[in-house]
Amino acid sequence: MPTKEQKRELDGLATIIEAIDGYRVGRNMDPRRFSEKLDELDQLVRRAIGRVGRQRLEKVVDFVVNLPARDPSAARWSAVFMVVRFLLRVAMVLFMLSLGLWVYGVTWAPHVTAVATALVYVVFVVRWYSLVKLEEFYERAMRDQPGKEKVLKRSANSLIRLLAAKIEEYGSKPSKHKLHLFKADYDGIRILKRPSLLRETYLAEVVSSEAVGGA
Repeated sequence: MPTKEQKRELDGLATIIEAIDGYRVGRNMDPRRFSEKLDELDQLVRRAIGRVGRQRLEKVVDFVVNLPARDPSAARWSAVFMVVRFLLRVAMVLFMLSLGLWVYGVTWAPHVTAVATALVYVVFVVRWYSLVKLEEFYERAMRDQPGKEKVLKRSANSLIRLLAAKIEEYGSKPSKHKLHLFKADYDGIRILKRPSLLRETYLAEVVSSEAVGGA
């Protein structure tokens, strides 16, 4: 059983891997928070990608995060996504409240439920479309920057190998440190579930470090 500190390390590595994966498709973690996560596990990160590798990774992250500002269309869809994400939360709260009104027999509960359901549907559709537009933009942008895409993927692969090794070293299990990934083209992972209507990401877990040639 891993100690509390060891569990923090494993969870931190998983978070960093997921963040790097997200940068490949424009699902960007705040770069300041990302740097803080790297600082928290600096020794482990350096073991996986080296000091220069970390510097290169952070430069690529800064480039990716600022991509929408260079394209009015991408900036617009990024803003739409942020607004819709907030509206989705509002819609879900309204829907749950409408169910409560049914329980208490409020006469206008059906109207609230209808409005909430329609809002959830519209928000889901707009959210999906905005994400499609953003992903198309990032795919084009990264296709024009193969070196930066390579840095992200290579860094994620190195950290996946390290995560697998640390899970074994600390006596934990891959099933306790699952990864939610937008891309499935990494070495050393097993895909458990694929994206669906309600799931945007692949659900994956690392495989034995021995199976991928060690850490």
